[in-house]
Amino acid sequence: ERIYCGHWFHSRCLDAALTQPPFRLDCAHPGCGKPVHHPKYADKTAALEKKWSMEQAKKREIGELAGLMGME
Repeated sequence: ERIYCGHWFHSRCLDAALTQPPFRLDCAHPGCGKPVHHPKYADKTAALEKKWSMEQAKKREIGELAGLMGME
């Protein structure tokens, strides 16, 4: 996928870098180094952190319920 600086990234790499802590990536293209932005992802780190923490809390809760029900 093409990012704002004009360089290309694999969708998987872009998704992993911008949806998991530390929620940022600098373009690795020689001479660029600009922060990576893409319209599919929130520009606000706080929004990404909140979404990620809510997903992690949901996973923990499901795991705890599965443990209580003996489904682990």
